Amino acid sequence: MEQLYPVRRSVADPLSIYDDLQLPGEMEGRPFVAVNMVSTVDGKITLNKKERAEPIGSPVDRELMKRIRFHFDAVLRGAETVRANPHFPGVPGPLADRREHAGKSRQPLGVIVSGSLDLPFESPYFEAGPAVILTTASSDPEKRRLAGRYARVEVAGEDAVDPRRALDILYREYGVKRLLVEGGAALNYSFARSGALDLLFWTLAPKIGGFGEDLTMVSGPAVIRPLPRLELESLYLHQDELYFCWRFAR
Repeated sequence: MEQLYPVRRSVADPLSIYDDLQLPGEMEGRPFVAVNMVSTVDGKITLNKKERAEPIGSPVDRELMKRIRFHFDAVLRGAETVRANPHFPGVPGPLADRREHAGKSRQPLGVIVSGSLDLPFESPYFEAGPAVILTTASSDPEKRRLAGRYARVEVAGEDAVDPRRALDILYREYGVKRLLVEGGAALNYSFARSGALDLLFWTLAPKIGGFGEDLTMVSGPAVIRPLPRLELESLYLHQDELYFCWRFAR
């Protein structure tokens, strides 16, 4: 592993690059919000129409994903991402022990955004840790009742989940001061458009997908105005894979 920015140096352990992150505890009455994503060189976060035939990132990237989660109180995913990968976005035992020793919960709170509430309730996601579902006032009341058997259900918008309202609920009702967003593309878009993103972890895998219908990191119905501007915090290189950390400019 080699660090390329802000200084150039060798790093003995590739898995250690995010161990000492210095992150704000909160952002003036709302959680500090980061996004973590991996993409191909042509910008794809899925392969073969949202069905990953193989992982995009390397084993190092997948381990760093868990290391990043260590620093956050909750991990947020969209329903489509959960349906495609219905496993709890937690941390392994040694990191859970470290969280507990640091006075945190052993696992981050799992949070799902879903308007339809069509979720894999019998999957490992809902067996492994505490979960909250953020939904809309227009969602089916019977489905809300069913979802309430498996998780806490919160209404965070009328016809779509409002990121700012979601952050307020997580901050005030669940004590979330640091929130990690792990996609998908539409969820990333809504948070970017709301101006509620503070940091982006992005792994650029040395691969090309090429399929026009695959998703990119942020995707929505219109260009975000004003265009969010990012400032590079750090950059690492390992076996042709690049690990960026960008801060959203204010």
